[in-house]
Amino acid sequence: MNVAEASFKSRRYVDRDQFVELLLCNKHIVRCDEPGGEVRGLLDTETGQRYLISQNDLERVEARN
Repeated sequence: MNVAEASFKSRRYVDRDQFVELLLCNKHIVRCDEPGGEVRGLLDTETGQRYLISQNDLERVEARN
């Protein structure tokens, strides 16, 4: 399955922790950002699932005690 075919299967918004976990996992993941630059995306090339997060949510740093 190529990126053009897979990019329209399904989209799901995730939180920052899930997005980072996907970046580090062993799945076949490629960058697949939304046009316009406000939404970052990852595409699982095996399933066609897209994982999205807003740029603001991705950059947000949470205070940890």
